[in-house]
Amino acid sequence: MSGGRLITGIGVGWNEAEFSALGVPFHERGARSNEYLRLWQACWAPGKVSFEGKFVQGAERVSSPTMTWSLTKIASKPTSSAFFAAAMMASGEASKPR
Repeated sequence: MSGGRLITGIGVGWNEAEFSALGVPFHERGARSNEYLRLWQACWAPGKVSFEGKFVQGAERVSSPTMTWSLTKIASKPTSSAFFAAAMMASGEASKPR
C-alpha cells in the first residue's frame, strides 16, 4: 500500500511538566530522541537487531518489514542542536550555515 514509505514527524518535546509526569528527566530529552532514532535505523536494517544504548537495550530482535532509511526534510532552526542531530542521521555530516 505505501510502497515501503513511512512519513513521520519527530520532536524532542518542550513541556517539562509532561516529562515530570512520566518520571523522565527533562534534560535527557535530546539524548533520548537521538538514541530512539538510532534504534529505528537498526530495526529497519535486514536481519536480527541487537541494540545497547543508555535508555534502550535489546538483543536478537527481528523487525519486519525492513526499510531504507531516508531523511528528506529537516524542519528546525539551522543553528539548533536538533538540526545538527537530524543532519547527522540523514547524511553523516552537518555544517553550520554561513
